[in-house]
Amino acid sequence: MGPGQTDRGSKKTPIVFPAIPWLVDGNKFEPFLESALAHLKAQKCPDAKVLSPFLSEPYPPGTTFNIKEQMGFLNVKLNEIIEAFLESDATHIWFVDADSEVLPDALQKLLEMDVDIASGISPPHFSKKKSTALRWMPPASPEYEWSRPYYRSYNLRDVYGKTLGEDRIIATGHFCMLCKRRVFEGAPPLRFIYEPPQRLANEVLFWQTAQELGFTCRINGSVLCGHLPEFSLKTMLEEFE
Repeated sequence: MGPGQTDRGSKKTPIVFPAIPWLVDGNKFEPFLESALAHLKAQKCPDAKVLSPFLSEPYPPGTTFNIKEQMGFLNVKLNEIIEAFLESDATHIWFVDADSEVLPDALQKLLEMDVDIASGISPPHFSKKKSTALRWMPPASPEYEWSRPYYRSYNLRDVYGKTLGEDRIIATGHFCMLCKRRVFEGAPPLRFIYEPPQRLANEVLFWQTAQELGFTCRINGSVLCGHLPEFSLKTMLEEFE
């Protein structure tokens, strides 16, 4: 471990800090929050101590923002969650979005990977054939504009059951993302960043920066997640039966 890094707890008994980023009460995701909490409670992970789920403090009632502003508002809450995690004795933080449904063994499978950052797979809201898993695709020639974000999504069926990230730069969301404590204790500390006109989404930049810093990052294709309201976990499991 590098300077300023610590390892809280035994390697054999990880302490997990589950967290749900929450923007404002009464938002469109509120109907799904109960489901997300139920899926967290249903985790079968006998080798770890799992703390009670942490929800970020919502913005004041009546707070509004458009889709472009949402990423900035979300960044604040994600980073507040990280600070709360660092004040605990937990060894891992597990981000789960309010509109995600996770398998009962999702946490166990992510812990077993024993990497710095691990994630499951999920469809985006608009297609159950696509996935939110991304791979870096460099431009074909120097004439292309290198400043463009050359990430391309995987088809869900192509990554189901596979491990991604062993041979190329990858990225995904924070819908089911497990991170070791040391990811956030470096100098400078890794945090979520979104500063317009930033071309990369905040979570994609987070994954990219983590890999540039030398952290091991993997996407576990056997940790399938539902993405409400369009695609429940039950629907996705039926898709792969």
